[in-house]
Amino acid sequence: MKSLHWDAIMTFALSLDGAEAFTQFGQPTATVNRRPLIRASRENGSFAVHIGRDAKLVPMASDPATFWQTPH
Repeated sequence: MKSLHWDAIMTFALSLDGAEAFTQFGQPTATVNRRPLIRASRENGSFAVHIGRDAKLVPMASDPATFWQTPH
């Protein structure tokens, strides 16, 4: 699997209709219609994807080494 770099991820996210650059929890964030979509993570080499509670279960179950939730 090819690794994605934050700059490429942010560039793609900001190309979406209604997307804007923002800061959340001190981290660069892409928002769409003023709702967070992705942001840089405190975990080295990762980023946070803001999706619904039910939607997160599918990727987490399919590839738990890639998709995980940081304990809150």
